[in-house]
Amino acid sequence: MAKLAIFLTPNARDESLEYVQETGVLKVHVRAKPIDNEANQRLIEILAKKFEIPKSSVSIKSGHRSRTKLLEIRGLDDDAIRKALSSVTNKTKTLLSL
Repeated sequence: MAKLAIFLTPNARDESLEYVQETGVLKVHVRAKPIDNEANQRLIEILAKKFEIPKSSVSIKSGHRSRTKLLEIRGLDDDAIRKALSSVTNKTKTLLSL
């Protein structure tokens, strides 16, 4: 089980991921609005697809109503998370087409 710090930007123009290795924070931009949990649900969908795991394996542990969140990802360890995020470092912002 791994934990991942997230900074979520809802209602964004484009959906993207950007991993800041220095801080260990994943910046996620989603088009969904922060109404009726839509942005949080989209965040979970994006991460489940990125890590190739079921959506039920991703849960928000803190920050349900905040842009700063702590997620718990079951079925992966910290090394697997870092490896999956190595392609979205802060030098490259990866636009999503999910």
